[in-house]
Amino acid sequence: MDEAQGVRYPIPIQIAGRVAGIAKWMRTVGIIQSVFSALAFLVLGFTLVASIGHFDGLGAFVVLASVIGLVFCGVYFRQALMLQSAAEHLAEVRSDPDDAHDHLVLAFTRLRTVFVLDVIAASLWLSRDLLTLGG
Repeated sequence: MDEAQGVRYPIPIQIAGRVAGIAKWMRTVGIIQSVFSALAFLVLGFTLVASIGHFDGLGAFVVLASVIGLVFCGVYFRQALMLQSAAEHLAEVRSDPDDAHDHLVLAFTRLRTVFVLDVIAASLWLSRDLLTLGG
């Protein structure tokens, strides 16, 4: 074993069982989030395409709002895929004790991306709400 990695202690069975339960719920949330974000992406995309020739005075604003909505749906879809990937790594913690630590590291790496996307989305929604209150 490489000295830089240090000693790897086995993960207790009770903790591995709880991690597997968390992985099941994370996978469920990821599937639901991916389905709804994909549906919202399709609805916004079809709405944008269908309304391309029918803009009155707010044409540029409608296109910009639709594109921003499409970007948000795409980000949420990517977040759902990262959540499902993290859940798969957490579920693998029980399979092989030698690789359990690697699976935990990979799961938390993917969850870091999920949390960063959540913070960015929450900041954008909060700033929108603060601008609405101020105006």
